[in-house]
Amino acid sequence: MQVYKISDLLSSLNSASEEGFEYVSLNIIEADDDDPELDYDSLFLDYVDDKSSSEEDIVDSVPLPDDYYRLV
Repeated sequence: MQVYKISDLLSSLNSASEEGFEYVSLNIIEADDDDPELDYDSLFLDYVDDKSSSEEDIVDSVPLPDDYYRLV
């Protein structure tokens, strides 16, 4: 299971929404075992202009801190 910061996702989605995008295609880019720079999976967001055009963004997954707990 990969973990993504909600604020990172919202930032990308809000920015795209402000630019007028209404649709997004989501894909996972898996980590590359041969490249230490790519330790974590990434979420590939493909904002759709029309059937033949789009703009892209990538949000990287993050390690959940060992001591993390949600404040209630």
